[in-house]
Amino acid sequence: MFFWLNKRWVGDDRSALQAVVSANEELVKLRQEVSDLQNSDGGQDENDDDDAGERLAELYEKLQLLGSDAAEAQASKILAGLGFTKDMQARPTCSFSGGWRMRISLARALFVQPTLLLLDEPTNHLDLRAVLWLEEYLCRWKKTLVVVSHDRDFLNSVCNEIIHLHDFRLHFYRGNFDDFESGYEQRRKEMNKKFEIYDKQVKAAKRSGSRAQTREGERPSKNLLLLRKPQRTSPRERLMRMSPC
Repeated sequence: MFFWLNKRWVGDDRSALQAVVSANEELVKLRQEVSDLQNSDGGQDENDDDDAGERLAELYEKLQLLGSDAAEAQASKILAGLGFTKDMQARPTCSFSGGWRMRISLARALFVQPTLLLLDEPTNHLDLRAVLWLEEYLCRWKKTLVVVSHDRDFLNSVCNEIIHLHDFRLHFYRGNFDDFESGYEQRRKEMNKKFEIYDKQVKAAKRSGSRAQTREGERPSKNLLLLRKPQRTSPRERLMRMSPC
């Protein structure tokens, strides 16, 4: 399962706490089925009652595996970390501003604990205390996390790999953003050095071919075809420096 956080919660009559718990659709579905079975009048015979009892036992086991008993407490803890007081957690989501609804969306994403979590600018609309809490929370994240952010300090605290898209290719760097920046600069210098060597080789091959053609009337050297042109990184392609937020 993956979760992509790219927009804020629309808002409805549900409380902030209920909105977060409802992000786990499987949990909500199982709870609803349990409620339906408990509120049913029962079957016409004992066999139906036995079937209902077996199904309830199965549902209780699944709910236990999903941590149903601790779901509200976990959701409340996440909301508190993002700045929600107890009173705010009980308020309907439609009463919150867009920034606070975005925090609810973030809380929903963290609550479901997907195998792959995609966060697009997660520190937007967060105050410093909430950002620091989120950094600490994500540093303990055990699953795959992909973050798009312009917050340099956040990237340095949370990320241990950087993916750089350049010339329609993905380049992978180990470490945080500072490590990536120094690694990219070193790679840029190495590529430009290779380009300079290539340029010298091309010029030398052209001169050699011209001399051979002048002396013997031959065609230019085929060595030119053997030279592979490396990619050059111009000064204009250097990384834009991101200041700490």
